[in-house]
Amino acid sequence: MNTIEDIIKIAKISQYLSQNDIENKGLYGGGTDFLLPRKLYNIRKSVEWANNNKIQEVDAIGYIKIDSSTGSWTSIEIFVNDPILGVISFGESYYLGSDDPAVIANTLLYDCIAIATAYGYTLENPLATPDTIKITAPAGRGAEINGGNNLYVEIL
Repeated sequence: MNTIEDIIKIAKISQYLSQNDIENKGLYGGGTDFLLPRKLYNIRKSVEWANNNKIQEVDAIGYIKIDSSTGSWTSIEIFVNDPILGVISFGESYYLGSDDPAVIANTLLYDCIAIATAYGYTLENPLATPDTIKITAPAGRGAEINGGNNLYVEIL
């Protein structure tokens, strides 16, 4: 598959060759569209502009909030349905005798961060909300992973 730079180079050559064909075929030409060089130029310039002005993609971010509704639990496990790798378990955290949501979230974060990082995901605990875990997908997966039930937690 050609890169964008290859496509731009091919368009420059095609523009030159089509103009040359028109000029050398005389009045009736070789069946070539007389506007073809201008069309190739306009499309090539548009592709060059888009390539030089790339828009930064928006990261896919999900949140897990731990609150008192977890009830009586023995373990919590985080899963993500990755569009490339399939379902990934970031690991699970076991009950440590605390019902404080912030303690549960920090323990879950500590137990799952190594596996998540190995798959390119980022886990963090926002300081403003200590009972929440923020999960950021790897670059390039934003459009594919957003929506649906791609991030879920299993509480046992």
